[in-house]
Amino acid sequence: PRAALLVWSRMEEEEPSPLPGYGYGGKLDDLRKREFKRLSGGGDVKEGSSAASGLTYLDHAGATLYGESQIQNAMRQLHLNIYANPHSQSSTSQRTTKEVDDARQLVLKHVNADPTKYTVVFTAGATAGFKLLGECFPWSRKSEFCYTLDNHNSVLGIREYALRSRAHVRVVDEDHPEETLAMLEPTPQAQSAQTAGERKEKEGGGEEDESASRSRTSYCLFAFPAESNFSGRKLPHRK
Repeated sequence: PRAALLVWSRMEEEEPSPLPGYGYGGKLDDLRKREFKRLSGGGDVKEGSSAASGLTYLDHAGATLYGESQIQNAMRQLHLNIYANPHSQSSTSQRTTKEVDDARQLVLKHVNADPTKYTVVFTAGATAGFKLLGECFPWSRKSEFCYTLDNHNSVLGIREYALRSRAHVRVVDEDHPEETLAMLEPTPQAQSAQTAGERKEKEGGGEEDESASRSRTSYCLFAFPAESNFSGRKLPHRK
């Protein structure tokens, strides 16, 4: 909006120096100059355009930029070492395996996760990870998939896998997860399959199947984002 831009222009004129505490005590500006010089009038911005003085990149949640030192370090490692297929016993393969394992440990340490209870699976991105989870999760009729209303778009795709397997799907409030906002019904295809299965059980052999079903462990899934990729809001994850 024009009014907001005018206010921002006046703020820049009145306050040429950074606000107290802004940019992690000046470290953000230093980091930009050192690691992201291409943002300052670089990129594919044509000279003379309104953005020629610099770019402001806002999509770090979806695809954060790489720093110059990261590229330099990666290139140095590729120049000095040989990385082979990790699924082998050769020295070059073992080097690759170690690099991947070390990366997993760094991720677990960053999120303070116990490596004896959790593992890290690298995927092409968040959407690919959600798709893999939806395809491989052991859904059953007793399973429940819960997700907060404010969530990643690709999380919504998981509910299709759940409903297709006749699992229960529940939408909850992010501030009060115990409060149900909506319940979703299984898809027509899943309902038809359920009806056919119940009819088969009644015709015979159903008691054994039902007993096996009762003894089988059922798993549930809860999708709770640490930060909204839409609004940037950090959701409460500790009580």
